[in-house]
Amino acid sequence: MVACSVALLKAKLTNWFLPRLTERGNRGRIRAGRDPGGARASRTRCEHGEACRLIEEAAGRGATIAVFGEGGLAGHPIVAVLPSTPLRWAARAEHIDSAIAVPSDTTDRLCKAAKRAGIDVVIGIAELDARTKSTVYCTHLFSGREARILGKHRELKPIAQERTVCGEGDGSTLSVYERP
Repeated sequence: MVACSVALLKAKLTNWFLPRLTERGNRGRIRAGRDPGGARASRTRCEHGEACRLIEEAAGRGATIAVFGEGGLAGHPIVAVLPSTPLRWAARAEHIDSAIAVPSDTTDRLCKAAKRAGIDVVIGIAELDARTKSTVYCTHLFSGREARILGKHRELKPIAQERTVCGEGDGSTLSVYERP
């Protein structure tokens, strides 16, 4: 019951938090599609193909880059702002459990989806620190149309409530990626 409630809570909160699909042109050179659905729950999104499907849908609409919001894959740590209850602690535990390592099978699937669609992808993930196996970062993962990880950016200063769940980035992941 707790796991089901946590998943429903995360789905409701993240669907409220993330925007709907929009397409914009940038002087005819770049078309970007934003995530239409928001994070559902846990890391099931790419494993069940939803993120991969949305990447292909964005390419089908003419996008050259698909941009997903913070928490696009493993959910947003918005559970940190809930009152201190057993449900909050269970939600926080699930958020940590749903974090993904970079690289991993999940990131490989995202890269392959980007290659199939022929577009670049920026997607928010809950990144599990490979060294500590317990620190989670709010991270944007950059995947290239060549089926490889271009890089990642860890949020430098999570808001106060997020800091109870997420680590702070150190600036070492701030990069610019030249794209064709």
